[in-house]
Amino acid sequence: MTSLVVRDAREADHEAVAALFLELETREPPPGRERYVAELLRGTQVAELDGRVAGYVYAEVLADAGYVRHVATAPWARRRGVARALFRSAKRRFREAGCASVRLNVKPDNHPAIALYRDEGLAPAYRSRVMRFSLTAIPGNPREGVVGGLLDAGRDAEAEDRFKLPRGQLTSARERGRVMVALLRPEPARATPAIVGVACFDPSFPGAFPFRVTESTLGSALLDACRMHATVDELQLVIEDDEALGDWLAAEGAETRFDLDHFVGALGPADAVER
Repeated sequence: MTSLVVRDAREADHEAVAALFLELETREPPPGRERYVAELLRGTQVAELDGRVAGYVYAEVLADAGYVRHVATAPWARRRGVARALFRSAKRRFREAGCASVRLNVKPDNHPAIALYRDEGLAPAYRSRVMRFSLTAIPGNPREGVVGGLLDAGRDAEAEDRFKLPRGQLTSARERGRVMVALLRPEPARATPAIVGVACFDPSFPGAFPFRVTESTLGSALLDACRMHATVDELQLVIEDDEALGDWLAAEGAETRFDLDHFVGALGPADAVER
């Protein structure tokens, strides 16, 4: 009889998780052991099928939402309930933490995953583009009236509300060592400058997610604010729900590596099947 068990990941699972990471097909290298232990381990669970690691889920508990970052299943274990078991386990964690909603990103052509998430009560909210480019290929373009700098930690919630990000996303990124780059617009009627752009920049990746501006024409100014924190020339950005900004980057030579659909769903009480 087939035995499917979901458990918390261990440090010893790094090799299995790194191999499964490649199934996400993001064209990124799998996490090394140091990053796995420092960033992923706490939020990762693995599924064992007959004692063999068959998949993993990496999920982040934010202030009021659960964010599923990765769900990967080994090719030999597909269509055996592994992804659903992992997703439901993540939802249980979110409920226990008091989250009201769950969200995730999925490739538009991943039809089995989309069918699963729809069946679990999620619906598409917007589309994103994962874009990669050379910084030197996109010249700086200073904008009058806006200033690039670092976002004060006390304004994380304000920025999250401004860009409709789940509460706690920026604070969580800050705790993981991301550089919180902000684009600010001084206004006479305000004691503090208005936040018109924000990027969670990861110099070690390198790239930014999220990368948000109030107007797509401010994208070049926010990119300029990120430049001083870049240690290499090639960057990757996730452009969420902003077709004009993505089109501008593409016109400047950025490569669209793949698209993502962002799905969101409410976290009500677990139904009888989930229990």
